[in-house]
Amino acid sequence: MFVECSEHVLTPFHAAINILVALFVAASYTPPIRQLAQRDDHGATGISGWYILLLILGVNSHLMAWIFSAQSFNIFACISLGELQGRKAFSALAVILPLAIQFLAAATFLVSFMLSRRRQQIARTEHLPSTEKKSGTARTSPSNGLILATSIIHMAIFLAPAVLLILLVREELSDEGWTAVLAMWYSVLATALGVFPSLAAFIPQIRLMIHRHREGLRVDQGALSITSLALQGASFTALAVSQIYASLNLQSTDAHLLPVFSEEWWSYILWSYGLAAGWISLAFSQLIVLTVLLRLGGGGTLHMMRLGSRKRLFQVCCGVTAVYGLVVARYIVPTACQGIYGLLVELL
Repeated sequence: MFVECSEHVLTPFHAAINILVALFVAASYTPPIRQLAQRDDHGATGISGWYILLLILGVNSHLMAWIFSAQSFNIFACISLGELQGRKAFSALAVILPLAIQFLAAATFLVSFMLSRRRQQIARTEHLPSTEKKSGTARTSPSNGLILATSIIHMAIFLAPAVLLILLVREELSDEGWTAVLAMWYSVLATALGVFPSLAAFIPQIRLMIHRHREGLRVDQGALSITSLALQGASFTALAVSQIYASLNLQSTDAHLLPVFSEEWWSYILWSYGLAAGWISLAFSQLIVLTVLLRLGGGGTLHMMRLGSRKRLFQVCCGVTAVYGLVVARYIVPTACQGIYGLLVELL
């Protein structure tokens, strides 16, 4: 085993943090899902299908990356060998609760988006005026079938080996170490492939928002709102922070001895344990979309805000997004590229 099994048992405080983060993640998806569930045929308006697809691919990849990580490998091995049972096993698995809730909420959001989009397409064909028909949403977005098929295939590629590795985690196999090496390769691949879709998700959404703004259409109509974007950006950040907190409390490592904000410290908190880099990448994309939404203005939520409040919120978002951007450019993208390069060198 890599570390003592008892180290994976969470304290009541840490378990409470994971539960609260899980509840916050679920709450962050509530406004857009409720809006998409309404039968006014406008829930999916102004939302790019590519934006949704890239977000889902990012969420799937980050969950799979954690399952393939050394932390997950050790937890499942400890439970499989009977070292952790009952309350201790549940406590050790509580660390995955926010990640599982995030995955389920994102899947629900995806299904709600596709259903709302289908209703919208039917309504557009039958009732909406030609100005809405030419809005560019349908022309520049992938079909529901493509979104669903890509998500399922992407999940299957990682889910099958993940289940296999979990089933193979036994003492005789873990001693040989080959399962750990295979898990590490898949973890690097899932993490790197998750980071880039996460960072690219904002591009198609911003293009669509700018197009609608130039056409005189609302940019915040439907499920895209200040509230939903801010909550999701905050929930992704909370996921990253909870994983960082857990990694810094592992006694088997010397993480607490690393100089804060040093190269080694950043590398450890972003790429070890819960792989916080992926969730920070998703938060960064949501913050960029939120910032552009505030800049373009529009009706709905934005219309109800006073101009001064909107400007202050825009300035705050610009500052926070800039900080995230520095972390992404300095510590996430270069390391992800190095990980993919190293994996290719090993395979070739």
